[in-house]
Amino acid sequence: MDKTIPLKRLEVRLDNPTIRVDTYEDVQSSKFVTGRIVLMNQEPLPIRNVKVWLRVERKVSWFIKSFSYQLVKNIDNILLKEVTLYPPSPHVKPANRLEPGNHVWQFCFELETPIAESIHGLHHAHLRYIIEAEVLMRGLLSPTLRASQTLHVINPSSTQVRNSSSEHQKKSSVGTKGVEYIIYAPSVRHRWGEPVDFEFRVPRSPNVGRISAIFKLREEIKLQALFNKRLISDTRESFIAEGEKDLTSESTATQVRFPLPRSLTVCRQSVKEERIQINHSIRITLEIEDDYGKVERVEFDFPFHLEFPVGIKFDEKGSACFDGVRKIPTGEEEGLLDAPPPFGKHDQDQLYAQDSMPTYLTSTDVDHQAIQNPERSSGELRINSPSEITPSYELAVQGPELYFMSGNSLPTYDNISGGLEQRGHIEYPSPAVCHRVRSH
Repeated sequence: MDKTIPLKRLEVRLDNPTIRVDTYEDVQSSKFVTGRIVLMNQEPLPIRNVKVWLRVERKVSWFIKSFSYQLVKNIDNILLKEVTLYPPSPHVKPANRLEPGNHVWQFCFELETPIAESIHGLHHAHLRYIIEAEVLMRGLLSPTLRASQTLHVINPSSTQVRNSSSEHQKKSSVGTKGVEYIIYAPSVRHRWGEPVDFEFRVPRSPNVGRISAIFKLREEIKLQALFNKRLISDTRESFIAEGEKDLTSESTATQVRFPLPRSLTVCRQSVKEERIQINHSIRITLEIEDDYGKVERVEFDFPFHLEFPVGIKFDEKGSACFDGVRKIPTGEEEGLLDAPPPFGKHDQDQLYAQDSMPTYLTSTDVDHQAIQNPERSSGELRINSPSEITPSYELAVQGPELYFMSGNSLPTYDNISGGLEQRGHIEYPSPAVCHRVRSH
């Protein structure tokens, strides 16, 4: 006797899991969240209705200490919209049951401006766009099927804004012995996950034994929440990436590349939301040791506003994929980042590859070049490669993901694993055009 549990699964499949918005445009265009709700079943289901929600959830939380530790926690739905997909109209009586097969309902939501940027990667604060689906069965003891999917709404770096603020940063400091140390850096606006190039002007002295530069990426998080009917705030900072470079044997003018993390669980984008603000800066500490072992330390702080590049994508774990990121032509971006390597030494460029390679090297390629060129990898961080996304429907559907009906033609058929063969794949008409959503 076959005791195999019949397949019964509900999924949310987004057409575009990453939506780009530009807050620097004079007139923002409308953005749409589109996708399909897919119900795969191997036995008839007594279905009552199918609903889908678009929800934007903001969470802030932290502990405060008075006489004891108290939890401050606010979870707000700053946007909520519900649509009934089945039955398509309240005047249409639904069927008593759904036959076995793949049942597909399309949905579309319109986001009206202003659109808030999503915030991921923090365990105590976030701003998430969530698509939730529910299939309600007939009967008191019948289980309800639920599924959800999170999408990213990003504000990518604007070329126009970068060009308007493309001035390089310059910091100088005079040591105890009257020596001036100068460091040049790119402009404040910088692409998230992209290495930062610095140029050091460190004069050499006969009595200097060792010179090293210590890099630290600083992230400051400011939160606000309502607690006992009053608005309170919390600020915390941490160093999320570090590196060190020995400048002893380098020339007076030395260029150093400091790679940034490429995972949202490590580093977030810079953002200014009503209750969540994230700022970044890179602190550089020069350590100059003389022949007698006395160490002099000089610190420099460079602020950076990290923005997502156009074409970036993220997997379920928050790791970034740069395969679709366009290489910036020379002169369009700021600072030392656009300076190519000397002629004949193209293999030393850790950011861009040859024409036969992708336009942007992945972190695996960077680590491979660091192994081939150990003298260039000193003081740089190793960034783990993003894991590949595994489709959630690989156990259920073999072959094309969807088959559509056209006109009054009969539905085509799809093979489903688990013993079910040649069952109808039904594409339900959209209940209405895109639903207009207003943020609170």
